[in-house]
Amino acid sequence: MSRTFRDSMTSDLDAFYSVNEFAQSFTLSRGVRETESIAAITAIRTYERVDSAGNVVQVESVDFDMPSQSYEIDGEQVDPAPGDRFGDGVNVWEAMAIGRRKCFEAIDGDALTIRVHAKKVVSNG
Repeated sequence: MSRTFRDSMTSDLDAFYSVNEFAQSFTLSRGVRETESIAAITAIRTYERVDSAGNVVQVESVDFDMPSQSYEIDGEQVDPAPGDRFGDGVNVWEAMAIGRRKCFEAIDGDALTIRVHAKKVVSNG
């Protein structure tokens, strides 16, 4: 059986998004449920949104790019939700919606990879 482009993309995603290549390892949590060793590539991006007064506001996001199939919490594949948290042992980021955007979006047309928008959580301690 011949491989399709989608088959090739799917198998190559694991290699590209491995901590041995370009990704870092994070803990992903929702409430008290969590999964360790989630591989994601991060980038800081600036988005524009219009506030209630009609002003254009810039919002900075730390975006976590990863294969959609690896977004698992406690062994269950789920869609990202506002409030989900990524941690690296030192810092914590929380998934957030940006304006009318969801807290995540597909990077490619087949939604094999997703981009989760997050903000750094500042501790009070």
